[in-house]
Amino acid sequence: MLKSRTLAYDGRGNFVLNDLSQAEEAIAALGGRTLYAEKWVPFVKEVAVMVVRSRSGEVVSYPVVETVHKQNICHLVFAPLRSRDPAIAARARAVAENAVKTLKGAGVFGVEMFLMADEITSFAKFSLTIPGARVHLYGKSESRKGRKMGHVTVVADSDAQLSLRLRPLLTHLPGGHDPRELDLYAPLFPERGFSHKQSLVGVIMGSDSDLHVMLPAADILTHFKVPYELTIVSAHRTPDRLVEYARSAAARGLKVIIAGAGGAAHLPGMVAAMTALPVIGIPVKGSSLDGVDSLHSIVQMPRGIPVATVAINNGTNAGLLAVRILSAGQPELVGAMEGYLRVLETEVLGKVDKIAEVGWNTYEAAKKAQARGG
Repeated sequence: MLKSRTLAYDGRGNFVLNDLSQAEEAIAALGGRTLYAEKWVPFVKEVAVMVVRSRSGEVVSYPVVETVHKQNICHLVFAPLRSRDPAIAARARAVAENAVKTLKGAGVFGVEMFLMADEITSFAKFSLTIPGARVHLYGKSESRKGRKMGHVTVVADSDAQLSLRLRPLLTHLPGGHDPRELDLYAPLFPERGFSHKQSLVGVIMGSDSDLHVMLPAADILTHFKVPYELTIVSAHRTPDRLVEYARSAAARGLKVIIAGAGGAAHLPGMVAAMTALPVIGIPVKGSSLDGVDSLHSIVQMPRGIPVATVAINNGTNAGLLAVRILSAGQPELVGAMEGYLRVLETEVLGKVDKIAEVGWNTYEAAKKAQARGG
């Protein structure tokens, strides 16, 4: 609802926008005045309360009435308000009186309000706006505290996606919600540097010295909004932890494991031997042999125990491969990956145009200067 801040009365100065395409029409119809917008609400009735305020600040209200509008003009007024819930009239008067108390001046004020549907109906309608949610009402005519009126079924592609859909439902529960439930049953994505409680991808490394190689994989997963955990699992120094991690991975909800290791690089292969999940190996460049030893160790797995091996120190490709694996069951990731590839194409074509514009000698000199920080 677009409204004029001044000269608005008897339904004039209002314009209902059913679509953003009507914006220009609405602005033209309201004639260049200062405007404000209100969210449209699916009300059941319009009610009004006349409130009298004295110069000393005393406030008294008249009984609540129902107003019926026709062509944006008040058509009928029913007094007093008829409702199955006697508390509604008292609540409306309290809201109106409290509103007028915040104002300055004295006189008679008209306070208009919307009467919404009962909380159960309102919650059911809200639930239908959540992707994957289905509402099942039991057909009972009257709601009251402690009475089971229905249930909502929510489905999702992952635990993390389910949490994102469940969270707004919990916050809109009739009668309020317990804030502790939100973090327990519907946790948000954590800030960078912390693992998600409902991870789809496990990012593990044999040592904290490998962290700089694994972070690009984590950044890719963050870019695609894929929940992940990142931790240290040493094949040689913490063998029991390795066994527990690998064998519990699928049961904990992981779908892919990215494992980085240098030197003997046994971590990816040992994890692959103890889980049916796909394992992506990242050879980490060590102090000797430039990581070729790690590459050969990971890529030369025996038949029956595959590890998808990326290039030395290429955490970025490991993250991208994990997203592509997940996209087989999450179609929205296919579209996200296609968008990522379009960005890469645009970057390369921009470089093509730049070389054609300035010549490759100037282009190369500029790159070198940028690398030196000049």
